[in-house]
Amino acid sequence: MVDIIQVMAGVTDLPLIAKPNAGRPRLEAGRTIHDGQLRPGRLGCALYRARVRMIGGCCGTNPEFIRAAAEVLAR
Repeated sequence: MVDIIQVMAGVTDLPLIAKPNAGRPRLEAGRTIHDGQLRPGRLGCALYRARVRMIGGCCGTNPEFIRAAAEVLAR
C-alpha cells in the first residue's frame, strides 16, 4: 500500500487516505484469514512519510489496530 500511496502523492496535492488490511490474506478451510503481520505503528509511520493524512482499516483490522496506526498521524 505504501508504494501505491507514493505514486498517488506524486500526482496530487490533495490529502491522501489509506485503509489497509491487517496483513496478507490467505484462505484456510474456506475462510479468509489475515496473518496480522502488519504492525500498525510501523505502517502508520510509513504511510505518513508517503503523505497519508487520514488512516482507517479494512479486512482483518480492529479498533485497536486503527487507533495505533492513527496515533502516528496525530503526532
